[in-house]
Amino acid sequence: MRKAVSMYTTMHQDGAKKFLAAIGRNSASSKTSYAVALTHFQKFLDSKQYTLASIIKPLKAKSMDVYELLDEFLTYILEQKNGNDETTTISPKTIKAYLAGIKSYFTWMDIDIVPAKFKQRVKMPKIFREDEEAIDASDIREILLHTNNRRLKP
Repeated sequence: MRKAVSMYTTMHQDGAKKFLAAIGRNSASSKTSYAVALTHFQKFLDSKQYTLASIIKPLKAKSMDVYELLDEFLTYILEQKNGNDETTTISPKTIKAYLAGIKSYFTWMDIDIVPAKFKQRVKMPKIFREDEEAIDASDIREILLHTNNRRLKP
């Protein structure tokens, strides 16, 4: 049984270390986001007895389909609970960011992912958007009624 995967151990794996160092040159927050995505992917790969480095060889040899792997990961991540709130699942925006990080890692490791094929074979969850509405007089009154600072009321 392998020990629990943490973001720190993921950042120091062979393939991920160089990739994250390259990403981190421009943005430390991007490096952290990609590290979190790769950590989730490594947790998924643990069930298949692979690591971030060892999965590359079968993908390059075409003995494993990259789109099927990403679709299985998507199914896995949709079943996961949010780390902060165990009653909710991971949001579609976060899942999209995770998959962007993993696709970037694969591209960096010379595994081509065709966007049209990806879109056709890996069905992403929809991101629902609410239409923006202008604030009206009743909203302003409600805000002012709940304001305790006298300087903000005028």
